[in-house]
Amino acid sequence: MTFKLSIIIVNWDTCKLVDDCLNSIASNQISFSTETIVVDNASTDGSIEMVRTKYPQAKLIENKENVGFAKANNQGFKESSGRYVMFLNSDTIVKLHAIDKIIKFMEMHPEVDIVGPKLLNKDGSLQISAFKLPTLFNSVGDLIFGFFDNPFSSRFTSKYSRYDREIQVGWVSGACLVAKREAIEKIGGWDETFFMYSEDIVMGIKAKQYGLKTSFFPGAEIIHLRNKSSKASQKRIMQVYESRMKLRREHFDGPSFLIYLLATSLIAFSRAIVYSVRFLLQKLVGIEASFARERVSIYMKVAFLHIKSAFGA
Repeated sequence: MTFKLSIIIVNWDTCKLVDDCLNSIASNQISFSTETIVVDNASTDGSIEMVRTKYPQAKLIENKENVGFAKANNQGFKESSGRYVMFLNSDTIVKLHAIDKIIKFMEMHPEVDIVGPKLLNKDGSLQISAFKLPTLFNSVGDLIFGFFDNPFSSRFTSKYSRYDREIQVGWVSGACLVAKREAIEKIGGWDETFFMYSEDIVMGIKAKQYGLKTSFFPGAEIIHLRNKSSKASQKRIMQVYESRMKLRREHFDGPSFLIYLLATSLIAFSRAIVYSVRFLLQKLVGIEASFARERVSIYMKVAFLHIKSAFGA
């Protein structure tokens, strides 16, 4: 049977989250034929049994090991038949009618190949999920100004100045990415050389190379609980930086990549110094300082990772 939409969810030990996600899909009042595919990356928390019991209509793919986000998404895509495909994180809640709104938007705009809806944090605030493609300028800008969300800082970063209207963008978050089937086929699916993080940026880069159009559509909303499906924050942060470095190694020229490495090292080292001072001051006045200590450790690791790569480049 051919469906209008295939929803693909990758799960790894997020039983409660994927339950809530699947429930939000089941209660979304979708007006067209849809299939849901859950690709489980060797969960040990009862996720598989829960999906089988509560959502027997979902197609379940059970991996014997954690094969990563990209490969698992490709597995789900190969088993799907939808004319449109939604790649959805397990730590998301689909707001009522959001799925219908996204597909209606794509049907009304046939020139659009990939769409990202508006993502919201748990408290309802905007979670920025659409970005410019990476350049040396905005990559360094993200490191310096990335904490700010305003029209001025957006001139220097990968963020856009407004997220209250439909705009053509460089790439959209893989937390919820909807595409025409033929677009994913043309791109060749998700880049499996990225185990986790940055694969959605690669998707945007390849989409541009193939002349495909990526859009941000704020008319549909998805709650993204963020980071709940990733374990061990320090390890996760290092994986993010490693994947960013790998992406820029592959897509920047030699001099630009070297400048990026040195800039990242300098900024990370500067932040390590700031958190070192904060740690000492907190210890002096008897305030809990574990967060500052952890940040010092993280930024020193980031600095040395990029210095090592710069000298090895």
